[in-house]
Amino acid sequence: MQITKERALLSASPVAELLARRAALFFAMMLSGGNLMLPRALLLVAMVSCILLVSNPAKIFRRELANIWALLGTIMVIALIGMETFELSGFVVRYASFFGALLLLTVYLDLPRSSLVRDAMPLFIFFAIQAIITPVFVLFFPNLITSFTVGEATQFTFAFILFYHETIEGAGFMGLVRPNGFFFEPGVLQIYLNIFLYAALFQYKRPILIGMGVLAVAATQSTTGLAISCALIGWSGFKYLRTLDASTTFLAVILLPISILPIVWFTYRNVVEKLFGTMASSAAAREFDLYTGLRIVSEYPLFGIGFSQERFRSEFYTFGRKVETMLGNDVLERSLSNGLLHLAVVLGIPMVLFFVFAILRQRFLGEAVVGGAIVVVSLLTEALVLTPFFTMIAFSGLLITSPYVRSRHDPYIAPRRKTVIAR
Repeated sequence: MQITKERALLSASPVAELLARRAALFFAMMLSGGNLMLPRALLLVAMVSCILLVSNPAKIFRRELANIWALLGTIMVIALIGMETFELSGFVVRYASFFGALLLLTVYLDLPRSSLVRDAMPLFIFFAIQAIITPVFVLFFPNLITSFTVGEATQFTFAFILFYHETIEGAGFMGLVRPNGFFFEPGVLQIYLNIFLYAALFQYKRPILIGMGVLAVAATQSTTGLAISCALIGWSGFKYLRTLDASTTFLAVILLPISILPIVWFTYRNVVEKLFGTMASSAAAREFDLYTGLRIVSEYPLFGIGFSQERFRSEFYTFGRKVETMLGNDVLERSLSNGLLHLAVVLGIPMVLFFVFAILRQRFLGEAVVGGAIVVVSLLTEALVLTPFFTMIAFSGLLITSPYVRSRHDPYIAPRRKTVIAR
């Protein structure tokens, strides 16, 4: 079904439309790793409301999205096969997220593929400023920090603008706290900061933005985030070297490694601290998650266990008891931190491979494979793959390019391919 007339409420006001798109992106990000004090149902309603202001919901039936509908149908079949008993609430939560991602995708369906990052840049810059300022502010003005409790976790904040939490008091590098931003932990914040750094390096190419991105990722003290930023800087340096003449290249080969040495050293110290220092328990917990998840997947490799949270808790407890750990029985109350492994547990190994394939074909974050790799690597430590923002990234890799069409005015003109999300 092709929608020929697609009007939105704010289509006559470009500024209002831009603000609504940015608000929709912000709410999608909050649904994809936002602070746990934020009510998910309210965020979803807010996101969908903003989307409906700028995009006709009938777009979800366009033929370019046929693969996505096929995927949603396949997921439903797989989840029904894998589950032991039907649990409606699990399906409602997951498919609300899927349809939220589908609606968000329609907002950018006919815009240039750089539009999403361009819309998100003010948000990314704010996240970067939050990350950089938080540890410095806490160091010099600790008396201005207040705390609040979400579930069993204590969060610290200044005016609900700067946020951080401590799993182990004083465990941060040089005593500096690790900022959360508006997200539930630094490991989530680093994903958006590395997307920002990628855009700064390859799209905007402005030194001040690049510097902000590097400092912001370093402030999170996320091992995964630091590894990704090192890889991005290395890739950027490699591409830069290819544009130089022979004499300049020789000098650059010497200077570039020296220039990135501080962040490489910081990454090394971070890895050592998490493996052998005061934060070794964090590595032990992730190792426990990995072994437990792999045991569950080995039992249900093709179709997983479905969307039931009760079933998930039961299986995690059953298989987790068989894994040796120094963390005690409290670790059995955890959930899987590895997003791809979590997806394998829920929907099986074939669906994980398909999602990775889709993400690596994404159309929003610069080069498909590089931008997709940022997301895939980050999902190894954060269970966010089925949340709206990241699901939308995967969905973009499944869009169908329209078949060749001829000009209406001259049927003899050579056919051209009509694209979706143009460059």
